[in-house]
Amino acid sequence: MISVNLIPRNVRLAQALRRRLWRWASLAIVGLLLLGASAKFDFARRGTAEELRASNAGLEVQVTRAQTNLRTITAELMSARNQLEHATALRTKRAWSGMIALIARSMPENCWLTSIATDPDKPLSIKRSSRRTASKKDSGKEPEVVVIDAPRRLKIIGYAERASEPNEFVDRLNHTGVFQLVELERSQREPILDGSYYRFQLFCEW
Repeated sequence: MISVNLIPRNVRLAQALRRRLWRWASLAIVGLLLLGASAKFDFARRGTAEELRASNAGLEVQVTRAQTNLRTITAELMSARNQLEHATALRTKRAWSGMIALIARSMPENCWLTSIATDPDKPLSIKRSSRRTASKKDSGKEPEVVVIDAPRRLKIIGYAERASEPNEFVDRLNHTGVFQLVELERSQREPILDGSYYRFQLFCEW
């Protein structure tokens, strides 16, 4: 069967050209759409990267602050622990409240005290030593042990109405058995307020 195309040649060429142009335009549009999507994705990715960098900078500032706070808290904790160790070491030396109560019970009725102090008034020395523990959690650090060379006697100062009362006070303290030696160092009459009394000073050694 013979087919005859009656459309003129120039019309057919124009139609073919339009089809090709339409295909090229479609491909160009698709390419532009893909390029726009890629650019949008890249822009969004860059924005996310900037946000991540800003967030990371903020986190670094927070970490620095936390480290500074941790160092401060650690220093305060070490200071508090040292003070606690000193206080514990002092408390284990003597039962001071019981000793003061004993002195008060031994004091004659007409006497009163103005001062009770250790002699000397400060520790002679404070030594630190290290000791390892057998704990499995031991990290290798050796905790410090505080050793305080405490005073060995008390200095008591007070007043009495009669000259015999300071010696009576010394006898009572010697008979408690708490001290190795109690001795009266000085007893002298002095005028105070509305009269005169015997100002005495004694030492209690243990």
